[in-house]
Amino acid sequence: FFEIHASDAPSFYQMRKRLQRWRDIAKRNKIPIFFFSLVRDPLAFSFSHFSFFHVQKRNPTFERCNATEENFLRLSLWNPQCQFLFQGELSLRAQKPKQIVLQPDECSDVQRHMWSLFDWVGTTERLSDETLPILAHLLDLPSDFVFERFKVSQESGETFGRENVTTSTVDTILE
Repeated sequence: FFEIHASDAPSFYQMRKRLQRWRDIAKRNKIPIFFFSLVRDPLAFSFSHFSFFHVQKRNPTFERCNATEENFLRLSLWNPQCQFLFQGELSLRAQKPKQIVLQPDECSDVQRHMWSLFDWVGTTERLSDETLPILAHLLDLPSDFVFERFKVSQESGETFGRENVTTSTVDTILE
């Protein structure tokens, strides 16, 4: 098991050649291998990134602000998910707003490599419906097996999302 979600982990893009080597070695030795990843809806990822790094009080290196549409637009990164996959988590944690600029072709390259290297790319929104059943099947788990659910963050009771912004803001974020 290998996970690239830690502040000191290499990015997916940095790992792509190693993943290909592992796949080639497994094939040569007739060892079954299954690479999968999860991505998140880009708009949901943007709202989450803004809330985690700018609204919550646990990230002192980022500008604190109220969850408003104006602040969301001002502080949002272009495609933070691509930045995470291309540059790694550390690029999201220690950055000043808009400091790292990715080019659309870099994101296209990340996507191309994901489609070629992974056997499955699921979404967090469909994790329970799609990815977990696939993993249960691959792991030959009993049909009545239930994955235990864990809550990974504390809810503040306040949410900031699509319902708090105009269609114009959504369009800007999804450009």
